[in-house]
This record gives sequence, structure tokens and C-alpha cells, in this order.
Amino acid sequence: MSTVTPYAYERVPNASHFLIGRQWTQNAQTTCFDNLISYIVELALALSQVSSDWTKCYGPPTAERNLLRDGVILTVFYSNEGRTCKADLELTRPQPFASFDSVLNDIIPLNERGKEIRSIGLTSSLNGIASTDYERVHISVNSSGTGTAKGATTGNVVSATISWKGVPCKLEEQKIATGK
Repeated sequence: MSTVTPYAYERVPNASHFLIGRQWTQNAQTTCFDNLISYIVELALALSQVSSDWTKCYGPPTAERNLLRDGVILTVFYSNEGRTCKADLELTRPQPFASFDSVLNDIIPLNERGKEIRSIGLTSSLNGIASTDYERVHISVNSSGTGTAKGATTGNVVSATISWKGVPCKLEEQKIATGK
């Protein structure tokens, strides 16, 4: 190997890096690459928005989505006053009504629903829908499989909607979806 001056460039045999002076090594090249990747990732994270950025630009959210236990996705919609007007529950996999009922009770316990006014269920050979009207809320449950006349509750639940009475949703499409 020839003598290297501090700023001379030389290709090192059988290596994938260059020698710049006597300080450039394979490890230094790897460290520089790692630092570059780290900088790019940090820059991307710094540029991504957080929830407070959205709220600052567009006001408070009209809905929020949460992943609950057992693969249940809860989307909550709000009124102009920030009160819950509607909750949609989507199941990533159908569940028997008995296990889904505990999720429903976590969201709106029986004592917060008020007195049951009426309940109706419709079933076909494959699907069912149950609708229960309470003093404070209206709950509809969609199921697949077989059901009963009151609530289509023997099939597997695939989705449900809870609408709070007297609480209008903020956006028109939410009002249409809740029937208000």
C-alpha cells in the first residue's frame, strides 16, 4: 500500500470503503449510514402530525375510533356540545351475542339505558337485526346466522349502533345514520 497523506483517497483492496487519510474505516462508514437513517426517521416523525395539530387546525373531532377488547372497533360521534350522540361497534370477527353483550354493557350499562320501551327482531335464513328502544338510548344489533324473534340474539353479532336520545350529532351524515 502506498503512503497516505491526510487528504489522499485510496481504494482499499478487498473492502467496500475508501480510505480518506488514516481515519476512514468500514466502521465509520457504517456509523455514518446508521446516523443518516436515524436522521431520516427522526425527520419523518417530526413532520408527522399529532392529534392536537388536527384539533388546532380543524376544531374538536366529531368522532373518535378505539380498538376495544375481543376485536371490537368502537367509533364514537359527538354533538356540538361534545356529548356522545352515537356509537358504532364493528366486530373484526363475528361473536356470539352472549360475549358481545358484555362489551355492550361496558359501553352503556343497563342502568344507564333507562326502562326498556320496546324490542323487535327480524331474521332471514342468514342474517338478523335486533332493535331495542330504551328511555335514553336506542340500540340496534346486526347478526349473521340464526336468530330469535326478540333480538336476533342467537346468531353471531357483526355490528351494532347505540344512539343517545335527545343528543343531536354534529354532522348531517351522522344525523342521517342515527335516524335523527
